[in-house]
Amino acid sequence: MAHVKVRGILLRLVKVKDSDAYLTLLTGELGLVEVYAKRLRTRTSKLWPKCQLFSFGDFILFENKGRYSLDDVDVVYAFQTLREDLFTLTAASQIAEMLIDQTHEPDEAELFYPLFIRYCYAVDQGKKDPLWLTYLSQMKIIDEAGYQPRLIGCAACGKSPSPVEPLYFDYNYGSILCDRDAKKGQEHYRSDIGPISYDLYRVLSYVEQSPVDKLFVVEGKDDLIAEFGFFIRHYLEVRLDKSYDKFETFRDFGF
Repeated sequence: MAHVKVRGILLRLVKVKDSDAYLTLLTGELGLVEVYAKRLRTRTSKLWPKCQLFSFGDFILFENKGRYSLDDVDVVYAFQTLREDLFTLTAASQIAEMLIDQTHEPDEAELFYPLFIRYCYAVDQGKKDPLWLTYLSQMKIIDEAGYQPRLIGCAACGKSPSPVEPLYFDYNYGSILCDRDAKKGQEHYRSDIGPISYDLYRVLSYVEQSPVDKLFVVEGKDDLIAEFGFFIRHYLEVRLDKSYDKFETFRDFGF
């Protein structure tokens, strides 16, 4: 039994009983940590204001036989602007859900933790489209989780992509195809093949090669953001057999 101080960010809060809660923290040191917070949601709780979704800080935990309970929190940054806007809150929640699903070992958190912190800072600052930042982050997560697409050349003939020739993506096999081989595949045995722009191909390649601290440097205009959104939604659904799409309601209203 011992007290542990760990820096992390709150990804999820699940209410338990009348006033307790389970917290899911993403940390660089311990990976994902489930923490029980007794009487957190009472009116007199001093910790409740510090334990809002995406609060980033130093969490003082009591460890007993591999289980953690919350003693105190020193907030480093609350990401208040992010949390107060429904759209950016939805965006961050979508990334948080992916991280909870894909972080299985502490060494995976060594990349995912700084990625999410940088993502939250970027969204909170509001200088770039939160959709663009979200799609870049989702693609990086899926790459590092072992579902990296094959982008070197056409999966069938090896031909390198060209900005002046049509380019396609095979969602089932996670690979690019040239115009000729894409048509062969569509005609004979596969149907989940669709066109992608050369600009999107370049973005996918950039995400694959980029370190976390350079991920959000790349820019994207509205048409590329829309194409990237369609691509990442479909790719995640095919490869992970799960839909990560909290933006559907916003699109219904024209966002």
